[in-house]
Order: sequence, then structure tokens, then C-alpha cells
Amino acid sequence: MLLATRYQLHDLDDVEALCARAARTWATKTEARLSPEDMESLVAFLIAAVWRMSRTYDPARSSSFKAIVLGRLSNRATDWFRIYAGRTRWQFSGHVYERERPRPVSLDAAAGDDGGTLADALGSVDLDLEASSSPDPFGGLPVHRDSEADWDLSLVRALARRLLRERSQRDRVRLTDA
Repeated sequence: MLLATRYQLHDLDDVEALCARAARTWATKTEARLSPEDMESLVAFLIAAVWRMSRTYDPARSSSFKAIVLGRLSNRATDWFRIYAGRTRWQFSGHVYERERPRPVSLDAAAGDDGGTLADALGSVDLDLEASSSPDPFGGLPVHRDSEADWDLSLVRALARRLLRERSQRDRVRLTDA
């Protein structure tokens, strides 16, 4: 049980129980072998999905919120799996594209013949972004990423504060020089 109390939304009596049952059904149907931790993560994801659905539910347009949720939970479970494991297969009208699942590489792995590690080759990230005066706070680390990818918001906010502070200092210097 994830939630401390029984959680109700619209005509749905127990959100967690419904999500747990939907997760078990989805895992059985897709033959997914999930650890207890993964199953808990899936149920939590489904609970959040039901919450998001409840925010846009209009009782005037549908007589049953539960029916809408039941129709969508399997798709949300598939979304969770694609986020968790990555998508490896795309199917179009007459074409199927498949790729291997990416394998993570340890930063401690040897990067080349010189005996250095991958971490040495990438450089270091300056985690004290607010205090740093380096023009490149990421220490040469390539930051060209997918625009849809999540960033660590605390790092982004710290960098933004530092850049705003530096900009305001430059503006003050220009005003005193004028």
C-alpha cells in the first residue's frame, strides 16, 4: 500500500486498489516480469496519471470517471514502461523499426589507450554554479541534449541565478562608467 489512506476521486472509490489491479493485469497481459520495486513504481505512476485525468474530467460530458480511467490505464502503464525501459520498436503502416536497448557505460570504465577513465575524458561539472565565474559551468561537457529531456531543475535554477547576478553587475558597471 503506497497511500496512507483510501483515496477517492469522483465515482472512483479506491484509486490505489484500481491502479494496482490495472498494473497486475497489464504485467500479466504483456508478460512483463517486474520486481516488487518496479511494480510499486508503476502503481505510483498510474496513481499520478489518474490524478491528472481527474483534473480535466467533466461530469457533464461523461457519466463515469471510473469508465474513462479503466479505458486509459493500460496505455499509461505502457507509457511508464517506455519511460522506464526505453522504446525499442516502432511500427508504421508497412515498416517496423527495431533497435537494441541502450547499455549504460560506467564513468569508471577505461576511455582509451592512455588508461584514463571516461569521467576524466568528459571533464567535470562545476556544481557550485552560483559561485562559479567560469564561462562554461559544465567544464567542457557537451550539453547538446534532447529538448524534451528533463534537466535537474536545481542546477538550472542555480545557473540562472548566477547568470542574472552577473548580468546585473555588468549593467551596474556600465551605469557607473557612463
